[in-house]
Amino acid sequence: MNKDGVVVNLLVRAGRATSVAAGVAALATLLVLAPTAHGQIRPAMMIRIAPPPGAEEEDAPAPPEGEDAPPEAGAEGEPAAGGKVPPVNLSKEEVESLKAEYEAASPEEQTVMQAHFADLGVNLEAALGLASAKSAEQGRMQELLGSMREMDFSRQPQAVLAARAKLGFGQVPQPNAGSARAIDVAKWIHLHVMAGEWGVLGSWLKGRPEVEAQGVYSAILQSMNRGDPGLLPEEVLALAEASPGDLKTWQMTSLCSLLKRASEKHSVGPMLEQINAGTRLMGKQDAEHRRRTVDFLAGAGLVIEAYEFLPSLEEARAARDAEVLLVHAKYKQSLAEKDGPGPRADAWRVEAWELFSQISLLPKASFQTRRDAIGRGIGLMNNVPRAQITPWLEQLFATETLGPTALELMALKAVSIGDEKLSDEERAQAILTMKESVDVLLARTAAENAGLRVPMRMLTTALLTEMENTVKQKGREQILAREAQLLLRAMPSKKW
Repeated sequence: MNKDGVVVNLLVRAGRATSVAAGVAALATLLVLAPTAHGQIRPAMMIRIAPPPGAEEEDAPAPPEGEDAPPEAGAEGEPAAGGKVPPVNLSKEEVESLKAEYEAASPEEQTVMQAHFADLGVNLEAALGLASAKSAEQGRMQELLGSMREMDFSRQPQAVLAARAKLGFGQVPQPNAGSARAIDVAKWIHLHVMAGEWGVLGSWLKGRPEVEAQGVYSAILQSMNRGDPGLLPEEVLALAEASPGDLKTWQMTSLCSLLKRASEKHSVGPMLEQINAGTRLMGKQDAEHRRRTVDFLAGAGLVIEAYEFLPSLEEARAARDAEVLLVHAKYKQSLAEKDGPGPRADAWRVEAWELFSQISLLPKASFQTRRDAIGRGIGLMNNVPRAQITPWLEQLFATETLGPTALELMALKAVSIGDEKLSDEERAQAILTMKESVDVLLARTAAENAGLRVPMRMLTTALLTEMENTVKQKGREQILAREAQLLLRAMPSKKW
């Protein structure tokens, strides 16, 4: 065999004589394939297989010099006339050798080999005994994931201490994932998750096949998001680093959810120190690490902490990068909330609103990003001059997809106004802003539009509820309160 390249031996064509009188020998072809200098697979040698018992082998005429022998029956890879391709057994040593060479090939080479033999009617992996092995492996993986789904991954203090104690009394042996029972492997994984041994878990995942590793890692994330994960922020980072490959979008979202809950209870200082020092996935090493860090921190609501990893606002605007612009806008909004009432906070809110309005109109931004920007922009409309709001709303309502989305978000905002910590005047101003926004819509859209009825009914209900509450609270006052004046201005017009 050619030890310098991929060599695969497999029976690809066999024929049996149909005429005993003719005494045609049964021939089989063993095709030895080896890669050419250009990486293509070519026939390397032909091997004759002994005829079946009772058949006499005839000498086949030699082909002309420089030509291959013609097929005995049928087209290449097809059975002889009147019969099926008979199986030809390879020796145990041949199968093991071929299997080793196939498994040593790159995925691209394996794909080429599989396609070649498929054209000849041969399932290469089945012939080498790999199909049944893969099926058994998939069965074990499904059993493992099923066992994990039945386990409780809530890291209550008692469970964490018990797991740490169990590990502390002696090294818990790592089960052989290929031969151990699925329940035993699941218990080992569960123990190390409970104990917070993320490094050990990550090393184990990296040693498993990609499909299995991704399945186990995804099952851990899903299980920990179902209950109280009991994680510190630095543990969430360690869990992210344990990923067997690049983080998928939904995995990052799940990690952000875990980090958000952890950061609400614990300091993020130790985690940020690790990120600033640089990890496998996070840090300032390059643009990819910075972007991933921004997604991780900002997705958990830590936009102030994410700011130092952001590209500049000028760079984001030049690149029309909606996601980065969104973080810049959230950063300014967070500064305003942190600073409290005052001119500086008002200026930050206006800057944030301007960014939100720009993002919402970027055509290449994802719908979810634009929807997020619209909702935040609507929430800040009370802080922005009306002369800036109206042109933005006109552009939104002129778009078939963004117009209904904006109206829906306005309705949800109106319904939630009563639950917000606002003064009576601020609440009345918010209702008036909603009403004036709908007036912009009605100025360009027929009031009979069926798509407007539900959100407009929600807005109307919210308006009437706030007016009734104001009348109850201020009805006995001799002077018409400022909030009552605002609500009178918010009365729906005839067109509404």
